[in-house]
Amino acid sequence: MKAADFIQRFYQLTPKPKAVFIAFLDGAEDEAIAVQLKLSTPTVRKHIQNLCDHFEITAAGEFGKQNRRQALFNLGQGILQEWLVTKNPEALQASLLTASETGSQPQPSSPADLNGLPQVGQLWGRQAEQAQLKTWFADPDLRLGIITGLPGCGKTSLVAQTIAAAADQFDWINWRSLSPPLSLLQYLDEALTQAKQRPLPLLDSLENQLDPLFTLLRRQRCLLVCDDWQCLFSPQQFAGHYQAPYQDYQTLLERLIQTPHQSLILIISQTLPTGMRRWLRPGLPVQTLTLTGLGQAAPLLLENLGLTGKSAWPQLMATCGDRPLSLLLVNDVIQSLFAGNVDQYLSFNPLGICEDHLTLVQQSLTGLSPIEQKILTVIALAETPISLQDLAPQIPLNQLGLLAALTSLRNRHYLQESDTLLYLEAAIANSVLSLTVKRLWQELVQLQQENIVTRSSYWVEYDFQQAFADPMAHPQFQHLWQSYQSENPDLLSALPSECPVPLSPALGYLSRNWQGLSGSVHPN
Repeated sequence: MKAADFIQRFYQLTPKPKAVFIAFLDGAEDEAIAVQLKLSTPTVRKHIQNLCDHFEITAAGEFGKQNRRQALFNLGQGILQEWLVTKNPEALQASLLTASETGSQPQPSSPADLNGLPQVGQLWGRQAEQAQLKTWFADPDLRLGIITGLPGCGKTSLVAQTIAAAADQFDWINWRSLSPPLSLLQYLDEALTQAKQRPLPLLDSLENQLDPLFTLLRRQRCLLVCDDWQCLFSPQQFAGHYQAPYQDYQTLLERLIQTPHQSLILIISQTLPTGMRRWLRPGLPVQTLTLTGLGQAAPLLLENLGLTGKSAWPQLMATCGDRPLSLLLVNDVIQSLFAGNVDQYLSFNPLGICEDHLTLVQQSLTGLSPIEQKILTVIALAETPISLQDLAPQIPLNQLGLLAALTSLRNRHYLQESDTLLYLEAAIANSVLSLTVKRLWQELVQLQQENIVTRSSYWVEYDFQQAFADPMAHPQFQHLWQSYQSENPDLLSALPSECPVPLSPALGYLSRNWQGLSGSVHPN
């Protein structure tokens, strides 16, 4: 088979068989391909059989009695190696043009096509942030922009709506969410296919795999948007560390900064990649933007939603937060159960947060390292800002480890600082408190039902006695605890007097202080 025919057939493949073929030519075993692409091993083998048919590999003919798999491998490697050895760009370009003239590749979107942008709702406020993005779009020297912020603050909506109003500044726009994450090679293949480029899947180095992209970025004014960049990072570790299969993305970012081109790449992420800190210096073609709450624009959103009880709006924004998604979630509850009256809602639920908001925060917190989770619990229970000196004895880390954990929390935008004191914004603190009580109560119920204690959750393992003489004096903690107790008022008195396994530190302390909660003293 000639090189041009091979390339033509290669670009007729859909993304999944194409990814299998690239990994196969790279020498990966079927099991490794299955893990990389999240397929079953039989499915990978079926793809390879279909690839043999697609490239007309038979047991007879020019390959004689060769194994079909080996013949397919030899064919692909032979064509690739021929180009790699000769380094003949003219021959390669001729092959690409031949394949292009056949019209075999699916037609990509037209330049500046906005069909790939996500559908978002109305943007509230953010005039200053939109103006900053527009200056980015107009800056020919800017190569990389990074937008960060907590979940629900409107990062995607801001970027999508700003692009829609400034699309004429670019020849080509590509928007790609990295949730779920995909390998850099898959990302490059998808993006370049859409841009009517035909990248040969070079197997010798990452640098060569990136060459077709940078050819495009030099020739045209392109805008590439990568949303959900945080999905590339490792969960349960400090912020911004890549998972092993996606570390090549850091190489991509560094080359985007160092290589001259006329395009702009935007990253939308909850936190910065750790390797980017050293590039955030004056004079380098990199800019960052961090989104927080709506601030003064939040009341405009509440008014547009038709909420009443304006005198209670500041309390709602303080306890629930002023991020757009948080307000939209709590609005559903206020409208359906309290006829839109914020004052009545807060009278019933002083914490402000609702179950959907709690779920949103919980999903975000589960990605934190265990030590970060513990630090959040300590600070949330402190009620008032806490100094580093008071925090350190409660966290089992040396000084360097504690500083690293605090830096990670700050990079995730959870940690606030004021005059060397540490605190959480009320919405985050309330969510942590709610999850703490919820997990404690679940542990009590399990203890009652099965006489065992689950100790896998960080909020359950926190030692209240170590930090506070009487943690039950915390008003919000007590309110939450009593709300759970009202659902099962006999739970505390029904607990067994002796436990077959030790209580977690939190329950061990609380079990000696039931009197203030239930009127009875637990015998433990």
